[in-house]
Amino acid sequence: MKPFVALLLSLVAGYIALSQEILWYRIISYGTGGAPSAFAYLLACFLTGLAIGSLCAERVSKSQRLSPALVLGSLFLASAVLGYFTLPATARMFQLGENVGTAYAYFSVALVGFPGGLLFPLLCHYGIRAGGEVGVSLSRLYLFNILGCILGPLLTTFVLMDLFPLPTIILAVTAVALVAAAATVFTLPAPGRSRAGFLAAVAGLAGVIAVSHQEQYQFILERLHFKEEFTAAKPYRFLVETRSGTVAVGGPSGDDTIFGGGVYDGAFNLDPVSNVNGIQRAYMVPALHSAPKRVLVIGLASGSWAQVLAEHPAIERLEAVEINPGYLDVIRHYPEHAPLLENPRVRIHIDDGRRWLVRNPDERFDFIVMNTTFNWRSHSTNLLSEEFFQLCKRHLNPGGAVLVNTTGAPEVQYTLAQVFRHVVMVHNSAAGSDTPLERSEAEKEQALRAFTHHGQPVFSPGNPKAEQALQSMVHMPLTDQGDALRASTDLRLITDDNMATEYKAGVHLANPARSWASLWERLK
Repeated sequence: MKPFVALLLSLVAGYIALSQEILWYRIISYGTGGAPSAFAYLLACFLTGLAIGSLCAERVSKSQRLSPALVLGSLFLASAVLGYFTLPATARMFQLGENVGTAYAYFSVALVGFPGGLLFPLLCHYGIRAGGEVGVSLSRLYLFNILGCILGPLLTTFVLMDLFPLPTIILAVTAVALVAAAATVFTLPAPGRSRAGFLAAVAGLAGVIAVSHQEQYQFILERLHFKEEFTAAKPYRFLVETRSGTVAVGGPSGDDTIFGGGVYDGAFNLDPVSNVNGIQRAYMVPALHSAPKRVLVIGLASGSWAQVLAEHPAIERLEAVEINPGYLDVIRHYPEHAPLLENPRVRIHIDDGRRWLVRNPDERFDFIVMNTTFNWRSHSTNLLSEEFFQLCKRHLNPGGAVLVNTTGAPEVQYTLAQVFRHVVMVHNSAAGSDTPLERSEAEKEQALRAFTHHGQPVFSPGNPKAEQALQSMVHMPLTDQGDALRASTDLRLITDDNMATEYKAGVHLANPARSWASLWERLK
């Protein structure tokens, strides 16, 4: 084998392997809702497949009857077949339940890693000439394989995922593997009849994929997300995919619920009467602070909270930080929320909330609002830890406050109480401040009645339901729990190091042993 051919194949093999791993992580993360343990288990299974493949490479390399061209070509072909067909099969397995789908997914990951484990050792075996500079040749093969592995994240993640939907990217990576298989057999010496048969097989497989692609990958994300509740009659209404994640609206419920990464992320609703998305918590911000002139919203999602706050006369400037630009594309479809994107009092930053605060040390706010994702999801610690709340505190004006959605985790309240003297609960959100948050009912009512929408008062005295919603907020008990929380000995502090809520969830979510046991029960 000519050296440059071996180097090129090593590069392509690295690109295919890392791209497949990235695509599998998006699939498994979506199916498990962003379980914090998903990547660790995926990596373990993928490396297991690579290790088994590498172990088998010794026996294959000793065979004198196998043509190097056909061996390498077959491995590229196997990588294409396994990578392409196991992904939609996994989505269908998730329809049988998350445990079944997860078990099948991890097994498939190991299976997909197997050809890659064979490929690189065999490339080293066939590509290094006996008696030559073995060390130099081997180092070059390693270099090109590493470059291919680097190209996987750079091209597949940072470029393709911002341009194309997931099925198209999977098709593109599969096409690279098929071309590599055909080019290997076409370029390297091989028996004429075997070469013709192999190329015909590659062409036939490419035809099968082209014909069946639509059916194979239709509703793949919906299947992963809704599982047993999936129905083809009610797919997503809107779907935006970026390298930062996936944003979707709709599904079996048929409403305006928004989902981020396959998990509930609010709804398009501004009405405090229906309150389907807990929007009353946003209305409570001016009722907790006498003059919230500058407000920071971390996590835009549907934009409902930001839109409500942007229309309160006391708020002069609202900064919103959202990590996924896909949410903005979805917001444009909703006339009640779209004005937020053009509001001169609102500035939207596409960035990680924590990173934005670090990069803007001089910014100060009267209120920081975070209606972010569930406490158990991967990376949620970044917005729930003691260190992060300390960072928020440094960005508050005197008397400023933080409102964070605890999503039912008492550890969040406990951690907030270690940073702020006063903590009160607003439904399932916790507000923290070094200034008492209790205000008189008259002050709260005055602040709430100032809310408008399209120039009309939200809480019109002539609307009995709106009046009832207002009174429920005015009379909402805001008991200071700071001292009681700090005295607690049953709760664990969330820090950047211990990731308390993620760790607790990781013990139970996406666990391969539990998932394989569930799959075995179904198979029996």
